[in-house]
Amino acid sequence: QELIAIDSYTPAAGRGMIPFIRGDRFLLESDDPNANWCVRQIGSGRRGFAPSSFLAKASDIPNLEWISFDINREEAEETLEGNQYSPGSFIIRKRPDKNISQL
Repeated sequence: QELIAIDSYTPAAGRGMIPFIRGDRFLLESDDPNANWCVRQIGSGRRGFAPSSFLAKASDIPNLEWISFDINREEAEETLEGNQYSPGSFIIRKRPDKNISQL
């Protein structure tokens, strides 16, 4: 089964995890719904483990339009106020990092 990275991932060294960037494609070799998946990267052939929360089945990508890691709050609000979305629609986005001086 083909997978696509929905966000970039940089693992801690030495644990069998592989780094990747958003949009990288993989073949699923084994999965566990509560753990990391064993994958083989398409193109490079690298094998290793990847967190399942960073990957989506290629066939599910059209259903994931509500996830956007590269959108700020204002852009999300503007997008949702458009006519194409019904009331109650939402977008999942990364929370901006805040340092202690911003709290």
